[in-house]
Amino acid sequence: MKQHICTAAALAMLLLLGACIDDKGNYAYHDVNSITISGINHVDTSYLVAVGEYLRITPTLKFSAGEEHDAYRYEWHQMGKVVPHQSVHLLSTERNLNLKVEGSLSDVGSYYLMYCVTNLTTGVRYDHVFSVNVQNRISKGYIVLHEQSGGGFDVDLMSLYGDTLTRYSKLLNMFASDLPRGGKPLDLLCYPDHTAPSPYYVGTRLEYSVWVLTDKSTDRIKAEDYSYAPDYNISKLSLMPAAVLGGKPLVAEKMVSISATVAGARCYMYFNGNWFFFNGSIMVYFFNQPLNVLSGEPQAQPYAVSPHIIVGSGYGAIMFDEDNHRFMLHKILSSDMYTSSKIYCSHRITDADLLFKWENPDYKLLYMGNRTYQNGFAVVKNTATGLCELLQMSLTGSPSAVVANQLARSVFPTNFDVESVKFFAYHTSLPYLYCATEDRVYRILLTTMSVHDITDQVVPAGHKISVMEFLFVRSPRGHLLTVATYDPSGEEGQNGTLRLFDAKDGTGDLTLAKHPANPTAEGYQIDMSWSGFGKIVALDYKQE
Repeated sequence: MKQHICTAAALAMLLLLGACIDDKGNYAYHDVNSITISGINHVDTSYLVAVGEYLRITPTLKFSAGEEHDAYRYEWHQMGKVVPHQSVHLLSTERNLNLKVEGSLSDVGSYYLMYCVTNLTTGVRYDHVFSVNVQNRISKGYIVLHEQSGGGFDVDLMSLYGDTLTRYSKLLNMFASDLPRGGKPLDLLCYPDHTAPSPYYVGTRLEYSVWVLTDKSTDRIKAEDYSYAPDYNISKLSLMPAAVLGGKPLVAEKMVSISATVAGARCYMYFNGNWFFFNGSIMVYFFNQPLNVLSGEPQAQPYAVSPHIIVGSGYGAIMFDEDNHRFMLHKILSSDMYTSSKIYCSHRITDADLLFKWENPDYKLLYMGNRTYQNGFAVVKNTATGLCELLQMSLTGSPSAVVANQLARSVFPTNFDVESVKFFAYHTSLPYLYCATEDRVYRILLTTMSVHDITDQVVPAGHKISVMEFLFVRSPRGHLLTVATYDPSGEEGQNGTLRLFDAKDGTGDLTLAKHPANPTAEGYQIDMSWSGFGKIVALDYKQE
């Protein structure tokens, strides 16, 4: 039996082999006409294109058997701001892309796109994924609030687009913005904020605040196009009772924020002698009760608080109680976010007095502000000694604990008139403090507290200083010293200048900064210096 089975199996295999030999050459085989796509950037090298302009890409296609061999379908797909498994939107069916950036691509940001070539003969598809960075040419850069002739004001933008820095003048006029412009301009503030431009606005919006402060009104303008509507007024972010308003319209004298993300949108406002707080993270708290009330005493009379403040990113702020001559702490703790009475108050600082006293009856505060995100400094006069002191401090912590830290204490030279200084700017990484009166600029080396007059490096002859600060929070080059000056005898509305300076490591000497810091491959590089403004009263770096 076994022998018969083996013989039959062997015979069957021989028959099959013979069939294969007989069929050889009876089928027409050919190679797949494969396609190689080139001439399109890789994902890590984005195309830069402005809203309203054209994205043009001409890919190079190499066909292994020649293009005329088969028929093809071409598609350009939008895949969103992350790479999903399928197309979000079909943009074009042309072989080359000639696409006006609008519609689904009208929001600024980075997108992934995919080019698809399908061989209709074989059904094989070839893909190439790439990225596109969509920007508005007037979306980000150095934004400047300056006075105009006849008592008005406008804003200019030194727009950062790719490697270029281009000035756009009088944007409120350019876009026919309805922003009220009857008041005297005071300040400008930009930061990420999911309530912008109005908490009641339900349409598509860019979650970014641009606040314009005047002595008559405090308003946001829409970050995309600088437009204005009544719902953009600060009163729409307020729950202040009449007793807190004191019969006054809500007009902020000062606003401060160093929020880095929309999720952490927070800011402080100084109004009618009090500090107020807006919170947009975890819980939403509108401007409501003063912060300058001692924790545990909600019915107590608010203490007189200085208009100067140090803000810690995500942690809270350090204020100064002028009634009791002490530094006070406003804490932002996750555990307190569900009880407003724990948010609308401040605390005595009980951390150790290592270098100076947090509470000192002899301290008169002259100035206080930030150096970096968490680090700040205060300039005080010790009325007992007659000396002016520089107190360095920081605000650090976590969602469950906030700590005020003492970093250093220095004494200004007795021959330097600190009380006449109008502007203080502390370099973000070098040991230099820059001080300015109305027409003189000084550099102080903090290791020795030696003072040097560097006015000739910064101020044009006959000019006065209107702004001097480091835009460290959001600017990509936060170490540059920003100095705005104006010529009192010049033409109103045209007499202002803006310059940004680099500080030399080792000496602190200031030299005019260039943009970009190194020339591009094409040789593009400009001085960061502009003129023809009105008197500049404020500026910030606009990220969106």
